[in-house]
Amino acid sequence: MATADLPDSVRARLLALRDDPAVKVLLARGARAGGGPRRFWIARGLPGEEVLWCWHLDRVDDLLDLPLEALIAGQEEGPVIAGPLVLVCTHGQRDRCCATLGAPVFAALEARAPGQVMRCSHLGGHRFAATALVLPEGVLYGRLRPEDAAPLLAAVEARRIAAIDQLRGRACWTRPVQAALHQWRLDSGELAYDAVHVLGRIRIGTDRWRVALSTAGSGPAYCEYEVTEVEHERPVRKSCGDDARGPARVRIARRVV
Repeated sequence: MATADLPDSVRARLLALRDDPAVKVLLARGARAGGGPRRFWIARGLPGEEVLWCWHLDRVDDLLDLPLEALIAGQEEGPVIAGPLVLVCTHGQRDRCCATLGAPVFAALEARAPGQVMRCSHLGGHRFAATALVLPEGVLYGRLRPEDAAPLLAAVEARRIAAIDQLRGRACWTRPVQAALHQWRLDSGELAYDAVHVLGRIRIGTDRWRVALSTAGSGPAYCEYEVTEVEHERPVRKSCGDDARGPARVRIARRVV
């Protein structure tokens, strides 16, 4: 799953996509590496616009013929697949825990949903290993264990959050918005993807934001949360396998309207 294994032209094309802050490039493989056509996915995760496209490539160089920039910008469309696709980070070079903890989670998920689960390169948030990304919605989970496989897949199928204590957010939102959404779910108990919508976010101070939400189900139809970023009260491990601890920033959200 290293870019060094790709032709130079393909590697350069993929690396260039990372200049767009809204793009995350990942490499993935299934239960059996090698053989058969390569697959290439593009997921758009904005609420109301979720879509997962997939191409089967006879040669990895065929990637160079795809209008990647236009596809990412929404100016063209690709072949839609039903999805969902679950990516489990097993990339042990950045943190060994991603490999040691991610591999059994991948195996448990793949056994229940073969073809819909892939191992992937570094997702980030490795101190929360095992981590997983659900596409096309872009929902991120952490601290997963093999016994979480069945409830996670059931929640994905129902378009719901599997477990609020394992939720790490949704990739399309900034961190202040994710903090507000997370706290709203804790306050309301609502776990459905579509139970809450982001209306807007404004900065009201150096480390403070106001986030407006429109909600369905339990509670009021409109609410606002104030989010403050502070230093964590205790040093934390930056990686799962680290012995040393260091300072970290966290975001605290509270409802104000």
